[in-house]
Amino acid sequence: MVNIVETKNLSKSYFNKKALDNLNLNIESGKLVGILGPNGSGKTTLIKILTGLLRQSSGEAKIDGHDIGVYTKSIVSYLPDRNFLYKWMNVKDAINFYNDFYINFDEKKAYELLEFMKLDKNMAIDDMSK
Repeated sequence: MVNIVETKNLSKSYFNKKALDNLNLNIESGKLVGILGPNGSGKTTLIKILTGLLRQSSGEAKIDGHDIGVYTKSIVSYLPDRNFLYKWMNVKDAINFYNDFYINFDEKKAYELLEFMKLDKNMAIDDMSK
């Protein structure tokens, strides 16, 4: 079976603190995997590297056989536990942000969904739930 995630000697350091130390991980396509560990063990760091939000200090990370980049960002989703959008943004600003950031973002569909859910495009992002 093909691996959807592969890491080889993946390491990430923040100044003098090692968050990941030579992690070797293979996750087969179609498998459901949970990542468990105590606070500070590198779970979020690993996810952020795999989504392209952070760069590793050394080693390799691949998704679907590809180095982390434009292609992998098109097939990986990540919902952080904290809002990463700017506090001053409203829904329309967020739609514009995503439209600029993702080549395949469907602005028309976003506005259709807003209408379907009866949400105002001028509503502040901070006033909404995840």
